[in-house]
Amino acid sequence: MKFITAILLILSLAESVLWFVPIASENLWPANMIAHEVWPWLMLVNLLGVIVAGARKRATVAIFIIGLGITVWPLADISKMESDVATQWTSQSFSAQAPKVPNTSGVLRKSLAVIEVAAVEPNQIQPNIYLFKSPSSVGHEPLPTLIDIHGGSWQHENALTDSTFASYMAAKGYAVFSIDYRKAPKYRYPVQIDDVRAAIDWIYANAFSYGADPRRIALVGRSAGGHLALLDAFTSDVIPIRGVVSFYGPADLAKLYDDPPRPDPVKVREELETFLGGKPADIPTTYRDASPINHLKADLPPTLLIQGGDDHTVPARHIRQFHQKLAESGSRSVLVEIPWSQHAFDFVYFGPGNVLALAYVEAFLKDVLPPASQPVPE
Repeated sequence: MKFITAILLILSLAESVLWFVPIASENLWPANMIAHEVWPWLMLVNLLGVIVAGARKRATVAIFIIGLGITVWPLADISKMESDVATQWTSQSFSAQAPKVPNTSGVLRKSLAVIEVAAVEPNQIQPNIYLFKSPSSVGHEPLPTLIDIHGGSWQHENALTDSTFASYMAAKGYAVFSIDYRKAPKYRYPVQIDDVRAAIDWIYANAFSYGADPRRIALVGRSAGGHLALLDAFTSDVIPIRGVVSFYGPADLAKLYDDPPRPDPVKVREELETFLGGKPADIPTTYRDASPINHLKADLPPTLLIQGGDDHTVPARHIRQFHQKLAESGSRSVLVEIPWSQHAFDFVYFGPGNVLALAYVEAFLKDVLPPASQPVPE
């Protein structure tokens, strides 16, 4: 029993420390991010610890109770967040009713059960394009098309980085094209957005050949990929993009440079200089052109912004401002801000943040990419 208590105590202390540890270095913030996404499991650890420790070990029980308090805290935020999103959803005319997403107990159940992802093997159809499509969809009507753009500070990762998400959405009935682009520092802006546009043009021209519907295309991206997805959706005047989903993608690069996160574990100013080739004071036109916030107008594709409230790479305050300006411009936008989550939270795929994010993504895509039997919104 003492051994079990010791193991539970170590887990509880690790959770408490990692939750609050300063994330000033790039090596520490992933641990902080993971700690923020495994709290349902640590809740059970602390509950079990209270039971196992017994009333006599007051100091040990106190530690478990403190750990339990930390892990219970996010529960209070879920219903408030869902209520806020529901208000946005109906006011932005996405549907007459709020999207169906797991409630507090549902989030806990799904997180503890772990999300099951069907194995959908990618098919490389171009040097920089992979297609994820469920075998069960072969021979059916053309599928709604989802184009996924990976993140990595415009410098790292590849088209298969988001393969778990691509497999999940393919199993849900989408043709998911995961695309790549050339990386900084060897290649600087606008090469990345040029590559994205070229890939989208190719997919649009060849979609029917792969069982995908070019009339129903939505973009999704994470971090740097979210930035590129927004930029293409807001500036494309040829390919009809029906919706765009950005997971914590920066929208105002000059503001991000001038008002970086604090602490700043990934050194966003250095990343921006590497990507764009200098500081805003030196190349203001480049920063302005590369920022989605400078391309707002009425009737842009509907936008879903998914953001961690505790993001220390792309601050939530920036995305709130972008969301407000996007709505003021006359375009439809919904912001899903998950209070406890860090940057890249969805890579903990069974975490509560991603459980909620996936539910909103599915609801959003169902609205902007209706079945082929229904008319496509103009």
